[in-house]
Amino acid sequence: MCADLVRDIYMGPANALQQQLPTSAALYDKYPVFSTPVNKEFAADLADGQARPGAPIYPEISNQIQIMMGDVLSGSKTPEDALSAAYNASLEAYNRL
Repeated sequence: MCADLVRDIYMGPANALQQQLPTSAALYDKYPVFSTPVNKEFAADLADGQARPGAPIYPEISNQIQIMMGDVLSGSKTPEDALSAAYNASLEAYNRL
C-alpha cells in the first residue's frame, strides 16, 4: 500500500496534477502538463542529475540547510551567521560519526 502511494504521488497521476517535476524522464512524455519547453529542458537535464548522496552525514547537512534558511528568512540571523552556525553544527555531527 505504501509503495502504491509513493508511486502515485511521485510517478503517477498525482505527480502530474500537482505539476511537480517527475524524477523519471519517461514521465515527461506520459503527461501533457510536462510537455512545455521549460519542462522539456528539465527532462534533458535529468541525464546529468545525481541522486542525493548516501553519506551518513547528508541528513544532518540537509537539516542544517533548512534551519539556516529559516533563520535568514525570519531575520533572526544574518546570512553569514546562519551559514557559520550550519557549518559548525554539521561539523559537530560529522565528528560524532
